[in-house]
Amino acid sequence: MPRQAHSARFVLEQLQVKCLETYLPPSGSVSTSVKGNWMWGTIALTDHGRALTSSFAALCLARTGNVLKDEGIMKQGRTQYAVALQSLQQALYDPVLAFQDRTLAAIRTLSIYEHLAPTFARIPTSNEHEVGMAQWCSAAGPTHVSSEYALQVFEDLRWCIMNRSIQRHESSKLGTREWKTLPWQHYPKDCLQNLYDLGFDLAALLEQVDSNTNLGNTNASVRKMEHLSLGCLKISKNLEHWYTCNWASQGRVQSDVSDDRQAHGLSLSDQPLRHELGELWQGMNIIYYWCFKLILNGILSSLLQQTQQQEELIASVQDLDLSADIFSNGQAYDGYSPASSSRDFAQKQEQLASDSLKLAIDIVLVSPFFLADDTGWLGPQRYFFPLRQAMEHLGKVGSPFQSDAKTASVRLITRLRAC
Repeated sequence: MPRQAHSARFVLEQLQVKCLETYLPPSGSVSTSVKGNWMWGTIALTDHGRALTSSFAALCLARTGNVLKDEGIMKQGRTQYAVALQSLQQALYDPVLAFQDRTLAAIRTLSIYEHLAPTFARIPTSNEHEVGMAQWCSAAGPTHVSSEYALQVFEDLRWCIMNRSIQRHESSKLGTREWKTLPWQHYPKDCLQNLYDLGFDLAALLEQVDSNTNLGNTNASVRKMEHLSLGCLKISKNLEHWYTCNWASQGRVQSDVSDDRQAHGLSLSDQPLRHELGELWQGMNIIYYWCFKLILNGILSSLLQQTQQQEELIASVQDLDLSADIFSNGQAYDGYSPASSSRDFAQKQEQLASDSLKLAIDIVLVSPFFLADDTGWLGPQRYFFPLRQAMEHLGKVGSPFQSDAKTASVRLITRLRAC
């Protein structure tokens, strides 16, 4: 290799390391189980291929240039980005390269670049690559995720596709049984990935709810609502089972931050204690658990509003327990009693609203944990979606905590721009 080319490669490798040091949390502050570490594995690959080499260079150059405020480095990043797009297209049309690990990694790297790079086309192009990731998975099939490196990349893009599915109320092929099992045939599946399984279930339920709105008061609509309510029940029970298996034994209570901090007069400006959420990977588990419960509460509230006059349906969801014994009446699921009055219905709605508000406030109050410097870019990235859900709920109910949510949002954007 010519000396000049060797020198340029050395400089690029140093920039890549610098970029990852800002993207990922310091090694001492986060467990190695946090996914996203596939980027370190990318550097260690012996054969990157042109698409991954250029896409990874584009990301690292763009972000390093942004941190250093160096337009020259950022321009090099844009040049590499153009090369990456062309190279990726060529790889995707190549029957040999299309389903290789490094091609999957190139797709994910470009989607991260487009979320981070300050370009006018950022939102449209990032959406295209999110769709592209889902299409790659659909075309490749779950058995193509066979190596440990490919699994780490897949788990990272799986999180991205799950968020998109929930936000758009669309089911995903990644929510099918084969996609929930086959990629982990040879490697253990951690609790966060098991939680994401429920996220895909939630997206499918939202899609069903949307397709069954405004059905009227026919018997068919009652049966549809009963079916959707059973879907709520199933996800709710699975969420509680997930929590019991993974966190209850560690002494963590469900959604306790707002009670504890309000009791002591604390607010968003106070740094939360590290033990409240543990390490970053633990915080990611808890924040998405709260987020899913908040979304599920919203689905049930909507169903109840649509069926207030249908006592048969109200009875069918009476035993749903979403975190605060909302419909607890001491009876088993197969022994419902009908709702006795509109007052009973109102009480259930009030309890559901109270639980949802508490979850949204908790999500906002832990923002200093996810936005701390030692969480890298990964902390704000993983916090973005739950905060968005909390902000939507607080805005809808007109909570005074809207101002705290807006403050957290500004801090989050500031942190992302600083990385």
